[in-house]
Amino acid sequence: MLKKIKIIFLNFVLFASLAAMAIFFIVGFQHFDQEYQGRVEEKATLGELAASLPPKVKTNSRQASSLLIGEALSGQAEDTSWGDFYFLRTDERKFYLLETKHDASNIATPVADQEQLFYYALDKNKGKETLALRSYNYSNGHDKIVAASGRDYSLRGMWLAPTGEDLIYQQFKPNENQASYWSHNVENNIAKEIIAPSEGFYPVPYQAWGAQGDRFYFTKNVGLDSHVLYEARGSVVTPAFPAFRWDQVDWQDMWQVKPLAVSPDGMTALYIDRQQVGDLVVATDINIIDQGGGVTNLLTAPGDVYEIAWSPNGQHVVFNVATHDKDGQRNKAELWLMKSNGDDPLVVYQTAEGGAMLYDLHWNQDGGSIFFGERLPQSYSLVQALDLRNKKLTVLERYLAGEKGDSHLRIFQQLDLPKSLDWQDK
Repeated sequence: MLKKIKIIFLNFVLFASLAAMAIFFIVGFQHFDQEYQGRVEEKATLGELAASLPPKVKTNSRQASSLLIGEALSGQAEDTSWGDFYFLRTDERKFYLLETKHDASNIATPVADQEQLFYYALDKNKGKETLALRSYNYSNGHDKIVAASGRDYSLRGMWLAPTGEDLIYQQFKPNENQASYWSHNVENNIAKEIIAPSEGFYPVPYQAWGAQGDRFYFTKNVGLDSHVLYEARGSVVTPAFPAFRWDQVDWQDMWQVKPLAVSPDGMTALYIDRQQVGDLVVATDINIIDQGGGVTNLLTAPGDVYEIAWSPNGQHVVFNVATHDKDGQRNKAELWLMKSNGDDPLVVYQTAEGGAMLYDLHWNQDGGSIFFGERLPQSYSLVQALDLRNKKLTVLERYLAGEKGDSHLRIFQQLDLPKSLDWQDK
């Protein structure tokens, strides 16, 4: 009797083991099948993405793709100042240091064309400090004043046309709380007022040139946390997207995010609408506006979107998404890419460190690569390049904050520069 019970028990144990193995195999197979399918779909999406990119443009053999980089020195946010400015080659480990004659002011980020850098500096004369907009020529080292503050006004901002022909800046009169826009012709060195003084021009969340350099976009404050977008063609100013109700845009966090991006052809614009639970942003709607004032939701991103950048041909957009824990601490940051109609959203990069952030998103001129910064506050910052055609990620520059507080690198713009410059090895 005992022998029969033992045989039954052993058979039961064997059957239970086989059943457990079968369940484990089925569950495991389903898991790996789902993971495999996910990888197949991701690879297919990446393949479709690469196929949808414009053909690689044959570049000028005398030109080199470069990034204008700045060192942001800061112990506290309000104490941020600029350190070195330099161009970084994206094809080789070479740089070109910009040895300006004056220390740059942090009132605005610098801009550059193929011949000169524009930046703000405090000029000291007879014990007085005057804020001046200056230009520094790479080839001959000339550093001269473009415009300077006056008795009743100061200068703010600078926006260089994609053609390099005109530089726009603001004259701000604090006693009257009014600002005007001025245009400086780079070639003939002549400045003229293009938009008359008005209230609501400063501070505002968005100013940018159109991709063709034929129009300048700017917002105007029309009430508490409410702005309207305008476009200027020379001195002719008209509302942009006049049928759209601009009070639909959330401007409250305009100092932390870039809430708006007009398409390269000027026919559409993207804006973000952040969904909050208490003080925590849990999701962000990315919406597109058409010329008729219509709004279409392209995607609801699972986190906080800070910046959006159109590809040069307007067919794709790249944006960053950050998620936070219940205490508001950043735990993940991702770089997303999707077609401009909202199709095929895809995570193309994720930070390895919790608490790291992605910022300063730029496309190269043929739309085949994305340049972006990665930063872990108080620790490090990186300048990276993602080649979308071969899915290759390259770290172009590393920077450790060290004893410099929260110092980090900024990417101001991408431009092609002559290889004949005195490039130095890294």
